[in-house]
Amino acid sequence: MALSLRVSRILKFTGLGIGCVLLAGGGFVLARYLASGAEFKGSLTDLAPADVTLVAQIDNIPTRKEELTNFLDSGPLSRDSFNKLEQSSVWRQNIAPALGGSLRAFRENTLENALARAEQQAKSAGIKLYKDVLEGEALLCADFPNGKAEFVALSRVSRTVRLYWQFLDVGAGFIPSKRDGPKVSVSGGVVKISSTSEEGEATSDLYLTVLADVLVAGNSPRLINSCIEQHGKNTPGLSANARFAGTLKLVDDETRKRHVAGLWLDLDRLRTQIPTVKQQDRDISPVDAYHTLPVSVIRLQPDLFLPLNRVLEGNLATEPFTAAYYGIDVSNPTQVAFDQYLLADKDRMKDYEFLRKTWSGAAAKPTQLDFLPSDTMMVVSYRQPLDVLRDEVLDTRARESFVGDFIRAFKDQKAEEVVIAMAPRSWAPDLMSPLPPQFPLPAFVVGFRIPGVKADNAGAMAQSFIDNVRGRQTKPGEAAKAGNFSVKPEPMGLATAYGFEYTGTGTTEYAKLAKAVVVGVVGDWLLMTNSRELMKHALAGKAALAKDSAFSQLPSSLHGTVYVNFEKLAQYVADKQLIDELRKSKYNPSTIEGRDPGEVRREIAQKRGLDPTKTESLIDPGVTSEFDKRKRDWVQVCEKDGPILANSIRADLAGLTFFKDLSLAAVFAEDHLHAKGILRLK
Repeated sequence: MALSLRVSRILKFTGLGIGCVLLAGGGFVLARYLASGAEFKGSLTDLAPADVTLVAQIDNIPTRKEELTNFLDSGPLSRDSFNKLEQSSVWRQNIAPALGGSLRAFRENTLENALARAEQQAKSAGIKLYKDVLEGEALLCADFPNGKAEFVALSRVSRTVRLYWQFLDVGAGFIPSKRDGPKVSVSGGVVKISSTSEEGEATSDLYLTVLADVLVAGNSPRLINSCIEQHGKNTPGLSANARFAGTLKLVDDETRKRHVAGLWLDLDRLRTQIPTVKQQDRDISPVDAYHTLPVSVIRLQPDLFLPLNRVLEGNLATEPFTAAYYGIDVSNPTQVAFDQYLLADKDRMKDYEFLRKTWSGAAAKPTQLDFLPSDTMMVVSYRQPLDVLRDEVLDTRARESFVGDFIRAFKDQKAEEVVIAMAPRSWAPDLMSPLPPQFPLPAFVVGFRIPGVKADNAGAMAQSFIDNVRGRQTKPGEAAKAGNFSVKPEPMGLATAYGFEYTGTGTTEYAKLAKAVVVGVVGDWLLMTNSRELMKHALAGKAALAKDSAFSQLPSSLHGTVYVNFEKLAQYVADKQLIDELRKSKYNPSTIEGRDPGEVRREIAQKRGLDPTKTESLIDPGVTSEFDKRKRDWVQVCEKDGPILANSIRADLAGLTFFKDLSLAAVFAEDHLHAKGILRLK
């Protein structure tokens, strides 16, 4: 009886204990299940940290992955000529390092293998990668403090993943550590994964956590903690960043839907995070350093390239812009379409008054396309008032060039747009022999849109050009020189153009350039060209470029246009004489490090504490010794790097032929610039 009572009690209390355990366990599971149903009501940009430099957005990962894969397979990777592009120095230096080699290898070995491993790991955990983890939107944020890359990625995850995650506080079994694998630890709901490289060196730790239905992963505790803090406070993070919100507001929904991905950059923040570079004796951020011609190119033909360089430096100035958005559309496998939005700081724009005046003008139909031939290799147009271009963009040196003289001759004209175009040399069979230093010029057109311009204005402008040159060459108080130039009418069909008669005996660069030039009026455009054949084509109205280019896909009213025919441009630059001149201009043994030898000798004397204005200082033995050494070193550089530059140019030209052409259109607003482009594959 006593034994029976004891057994009864044991069964009673044991059953009660098991019941309590089951009840507690069931309650724990139920609580975790209910918790796994939580969803973050805001957007991913509300949860993301505000203090980042770069943000990449993908609205639907499975859909966009398929779109990008189709583009690669039927676009670049399906073309044999893509190999030439990958051999170009531009690709090898700027793109290949990020891909670890070739694009094909990156896609097959890195991207596809990584996704396959991720899918297998997800499957072993009982989840599906593109359903439970990467089903919809994803956001990648990056920052670069002290040059070190930090990132955090956010994506929505399914309830299955969230349920698994709820049990991390009772063990790390969800992501088990292996003897030779990454070391995993869990603290406060954040998983830390530490691993080593194949060389045995420690790599950056990876942190993972789930906030409601958002998976957050990154290598930066600061950025991870920022997401956690934003979630706890339920306050907007990145979406409250004024520069981010202001830039994204510029992109309409229809445009955004076409983008396989969107990339936002905080230009102001980036300027503080990457080292400056030296450009023309001043330190400048690489963000603002791309819009200028190399000095070696300007030297080839200063009368043409000096004013062009000033136009690029002034009108493409990026300092007023605080942020940028880039969107890429690859829905068509034969081309890449892209949008660029640049957000301007209104207060900063006050320091660029010439841009404010330029941007205030109305957009217009690009009628310059109507008179350019189909094989035009490059066109740049810009709707800028002539007085702004002349007085506020060009500097003194640019105004006193050949193109500068022509622009200054228009002092009373209300020109509202300038166009510069280049065509193959076949359009200039009557072109004079190459100008010193034997630089083979293409057929070029410089034009000005002057509403209501009359045909006979061309002759008046040509005469004004001559008067302007004479005035510039006359010293104050002297009478204007008669000069060796006069205007010569040249009938062309039913119209008349005007050239220059030269009676002098000299063969200066300026004289040869002027003899080749002819001026005429086509529609609202006053044109100056070194090709009579091009002028005849324009006057006859034989339009072709607009029909054969990608401009048909771009807006009809524009503030600026760019067109490049890569095949024609490559054929022109591939001229052996031109490549030799480019090589000599950059690696000229008669200079020292590309500088005037006298300037270098004076610099050495000054560093040695000597007076650089005295001859005895310049022939000082110490100065001479250092000068001779730098001269020898520079000659060796020219002999070694000159041929490398020439081969690099040839490889780049071969790579360019992978593309057919580029059409770019720009539209200005009070506080931003929108550029839309079409890059067609050959």
